Order: sequence, then structure tokens, then C-alpha cells
Amino acid sequence: MIKADTTDNGRLTKMIKITDLWKAFEDHQVLKGVNLHIRQNEVMVIIGQSGCGKSVLLKLIIELLKPDRGRIEIFGQDITRLKGEALHKIQMRTGMVFQGSALFDSLTIGQNVGFFLYEHTDLDETTISGIVKEKLALVGLEGIENKKPSELSGGMKKRVALARVIAYEPEIIFYDEPTTGIDPIRGSGINRLIKKLQEKFSLTSVVVTHDMVSAYQIADRIAMLYDGRIIEVGTPDQIRQTKDPVVRQFITGEANGPIQ
Repeated sequence: MIKADTTDNGRLTKMIKITDLWKAFEDHQVLKGVNLHIRQNEVMVIIGQSGCGKSVLLKLIIELLKPDRGRIEIFGQDITRLKGEALHKIQMRTGMVFQGSALFDSLTIGQNVGFFLYEHTDLDETTISGIVKEKLALVGLEGIENKKPSELSGGMKKRVALARVIAYEPEIIFYDEPTTGIDPIRGSGINRLIKKLQEKFSLTSVVVTHDMVSAYQIADRIAMLYDGRIIEVGTPDQIRQTKDPVVRQFITGEANGPIQ
């Protein structure tokens, strides 16, 4: 059995450990030995250029893709070696907010938010309805249970996607470009929600984005993915003061530099 990283009192300190992770698609090597440790109750933001492999890394962590090599440990277990019920138990403790929200167009908002509870629990209709109302209220969307996704704005759909994930109260939430496709004001609202939910539910959050405004607003730590590897990890202040020319060019948006 893999030994989890704990403090002296047994508290898990690293919720996710990624070690020497490699992934290629035919002759295109996307990840080239990624190493990253994500701590309990932190917001880890992974930044990098479009197409650098951020979403691929996220899909590997949530088992939508399989790595060519390396380890991904969640709750002290290497999920690359797990199958069936053992893997399912890990997945049931995590949640994913997709870039496009991934709501079911044919279902009402209430049915979308309660979907996991209907499918994976024995809770009755009244209990699920109460949970749906509570979670929608948490994201500022009271009274929209009977609406359809087509009736909502992009920002509202993202908040519904958040409500759907927190309905079953996972311990880890993954976010893929949570502010893409919405204006800066609504983006700031999503950022505040991410922090609010992290604090309320003691969540560990992993956010993939190329939006530095968002990264600085929500991150406890930021990791930069470049050329298939994590090249720097630090607090927002440490990243702002970086001496690494690649990281510096990315966060400032300068045209001239090592990134072409």
C-alpha cells in the first residue's frame, strides 16, 4: 500500500501527488515528466499557454485519459493502478467543473443540480429538492429550479455547474478554465465563488487557466506548465516576482521573450 503524506497527527497534507507524468498523442509529446504536489485545502492554479497541455493534465488526473508513464496519487492511492470499485470510490470523492459547464439541455436546472444525487444515492425526492435549493442559494441562484439551461447566461450556467458539483460535497474539485467565455465582472464573481466554496467546505481545488487576473485572485499557489513540465511553483507574490524569463513573459504578456 502507498503511504500517504501526513503530519504527526495523521492529517493528510498532500491530497494529490503527480510524479514523472508523461503523455503523448502519436508523435506529439504533450507532457514530459510532470511533477506537482497539491496540498489539502489549497487552491492550486495551473497556468500556461493555450495548447500547452493543461487540460490534458487535468483529464489525466480525473481519469478521462491514461498516462503513458508516471504516477497520480489521490488520497494516498495511485489511481493509475486502480480499476473498478477501488477507482470509483476515489472518483466519488472528487468533482469536476468543465469549461463549457456541461449541463444537460433536456433537464431542468433542478434536475441538473440534483443529477448525481438521483443517480448515486437513495435519497428521496424531497431531500434532494432541499439540497438543490440550498446549493443554488449558495451560488446566488435562488428560484431557478424549473428553468432550462438555454434560458441562462454563460455566467449563470457556470454557477449552476458549481452547484451541481457541491451538491454531493466532494473533497476535491477540478476546474477547467472557469472564467473562459464570460466578461471580467462575471469572471470575478466566479472567482469569489471558488474561494467561498473552498473555505465553506474545506475543499482542495485545482484550477486550470491562462487568465492571470483569475489566477492571482483565487490561488494559494500557482504552477506554470511549459514545454511539458512544471517549471515553477509559488504563491501569487512569488510568481509576480519571478526571475524565470519564461514565467515572467507569460504573466506580463510581453511579445518578446523565450515564448514564441
